[in-house]
Amino acid sequence: MADTPNRTLSLDDLIAFNDEIASLVRAGIPLESGLASLAKDRSGTLGRISAAIAVRMNRGESLADAIAGEGNAFPKIYRVVLTAGLRAGRLPAALESLSGFAATLVEMRREIGQALIYPLLVLTLAYGLFVVFVLNLAVRFRDAYVMFHIEPHGALRLLLQLRSSLVYWIWILPAVLVVATAWWLASGGARLLQFEGASRPLGWVPGIGGISRNYHRARFSGLLALMIEHDVPLEEGIVLAAEATGGRALISAACQTAEAIRSTGQATAGRGRRRDPIPPFLQWLLLHADKQPRPAESLRQTAEMYRLRAANGAAWLRVTFPVLVAAVIGGGATALYALSLFLPLIGLWKDLAH
Repeated sequence: MADTPNRTLSLDDLIAFNDEIASLVRAGIPLESGLASLAKDRSGTLGRISAAIAVRMNRGESLADAIAGEGNAFPKIYRVVLTAGLRAGRLPAALESLSGFAATLVEMRREIGQALIYPLLVLTLAYGLFVVFVLNLAVRFRDAYVMFHIEPHGALRLLLQLRSSLVYWIWILPAVLVVATAWWLASGGARLLQFEGASRPLGWVPGIGGISRNYHRARFSGLLALMIEHDVPLEEGIVLAAEATGGRALISAACQTAEAIRSTGQATAGRGRRRDPIPPFLQWLLLHADKQPRPAESLRQTAEMYRLRAANGAAWLRVTFPVLVAAVIGGGATALYALSLFLPLIGLWKDLAH
């Protein structure tokens, strides 16, 4: 098993492994035998890691220790969710909340990729036509200017300069597409759960940040409800539930909130700032958790509210993102080619008119 820490699960494999663990726990089947069966049914990295964990557990290691022993195969957030679920006594529910978020990320990533195909095809075609234009039509425009004894200027002079330096820039777009393709393939790993590593740029897509924050808040509220039901102290549960989200801002705010509750009984961390990691309503619930007859139920309803917000945001992104990408990339490439063609022509007409 010396090479185990170097193997990394894809997000799809992580979802399959996660669902298998949740199903085995719910059915009361020993994890060792269930994971050994999964290893026989699946090939590749998932099969090898499942087999390795089964071997570790047969040696007497706990599930958490066996997964931790696999190094970078599992992101930190998965190990924390596992710990939180075990601590709350509701491991399947904790794992299923993570599966829902991971499945949403997989679907959004797939739809983003599909939305990029057509605009990139348009961009590639426009780029090829632009190269042909620079190599051939720009020279014909120049000959027309010379024939009418007009000095080339403006857009035509720029195109002629591009023609003379063609060898230096013609490879840029193909190189960018190759690098982008390699990055896209690398961004589908399990670290997408925290938008770390190669997956970090996906978190910059407009709308995804808000969806991620709402899912973090939903998982935070749901896990905290489970822990309160199993008599985990509120201060400890707040920190553990926040760590299970993987959001750095939420973890920091939760630690401050837990400390404030512990010392003064006031959950004030982050209040007054824009986009607070812990919104005022959720902070109010935390502050008054010990005064409510059913705090776990209140947190569970809050988790459902944030989950619906995230689902609505994801539905909105699926509708608007393809349109925006097509307009920006496809429309921009078409406009650039049209300007390259018509600006020299318009300049020639103006000079002939004078």
